Amino acid sequence: MEQNIFDYLVEGLDLNAFYSFIDSKTDIDKNTPKFVFQYTTWSALFNGIIRSDEEDDKKVHVFSTNCQYLNDPKEVETGEQYVDIALNGFFGNNGECDDLRHRNAIFMTSFSENENSLPMWNMYGKNGNGVSIGFDLELLRSHSGGTIKRCLYDTPLNRTLFQNTLSKERSSEVENSGEKFQQYLMILMDFAKKGCYEYEKEIRLTRQVMEAPEYRLSENFIVPYVDNVYPKDIIKKIIIGPCNDFERSTKSLQGWLHKIGMDHVQVTYSMLPYRNS
Repeated sequence: MEQNIFDYLVEGLDLNAFYSFIDSKTDIDKNTPKFVFQYTTWSALFNGIIRSDEEDDKKVHVFSTNCQYLNDPKEVETGEQYVDIALNGFFGNNGECDDLRHRNAIFMTSFSENENSLPMWNMYGKNGNGVSIGFDLELLRSHSGGTIKRCLYDTPLNRTLFQNTLSKERSSEVENSGEKFQQYLMILMDFAKKGCYEYEKEIRLTRQVMEAPEYRLSENFIVPYVDNVYPKDIIKKIIIGPCNDFERSTKSLQGWLHKIGMDHVQVTYSMLPYRNS
């Protein structure tokens, strides 16, 4: 059996504070809302996320986009910085290593704990004219082929707390697994995010995909993605954005959902005071 290089590097290190900090920031726990939300356009809802022409139970499609094509240009780069801090903090200059995961293989889907947020409507919900789709978090976790966690935001406080978990002191009484340490480094890489996005309260699905992705057209380039397919009951709620025509939007959305066998979806309307023109 080939030895993990980290087995040697972490020998004797006390990693409990390191692991506990990452868990406290990224774990899905009892305080996490039952639903998580995606803010998007009517077109994405009608022509992509829900496929009304499919007759089986699996009608819901959620794209995972390659990490190099997301809104935050620093995706993964922020995580790599945290990995570098950890390696240098524990091992000094001996902590250099090859990339843990190639960026071309990392695909991500973003959800939010905020179901009705003005900045999110503005940023992702077509300036208040879109929809916010509520997904059942437990069903997402049980049907997803990747990892779902909260994002760790790179705020000054979090960076200081993180650096305080790193120590080079060793003890012969401490036993560690290099594989476990490597897994936590990959959590840092995949879930650390710039602090300026903290308002999003993001819960993220990440997948490592080695096969060739699909491609879709964005406004100014072609985007690689993979399709995650879920049963129709994974969607529990749709919130109509505050700048839509409430009566007509609600009536037509409810009629369409009834036609495709998704009457279980609760349709509500955002009452936030928002004028986009």
